[in-house]
Amino acid sequence: MTYKIGTNRLTIDLMSLALLVAHIKLNPNVLRFFFPKVDDNGQERRKINTRQVHHYKLRFRTKTMEDLKRISEDQDMTKEAQQAALEMIEEMKNG
Repeated sequence: MTYKIGTNRLTIDLMSLALLVAHIKLNPNVLRFFFPKVDDNGQERRKINTRQVHHYKLRFRTKTMEDLKRISEDQDMTKEAQQAALEMIEEMKNG
């Protein structure tokens, strides 16, 4: 016995719908994967990966202070690259 709602062309099986709703309720990360949180500027919010920050710091060790400032302000660079540049600028200032 199946329960369906809809018109002749489009029908939705209620059992499948109930299973889908239960799955999303029990696993909210599935929904966040498809619909990531977005901030007020329309940019996707995400955590900074500290391993990548370390990787960028190794790559940027030969850069000058001006290059690091440019990287830290460049919106086309990843957040990790910007963070690495900022940390290296602070390290250079503090000696």
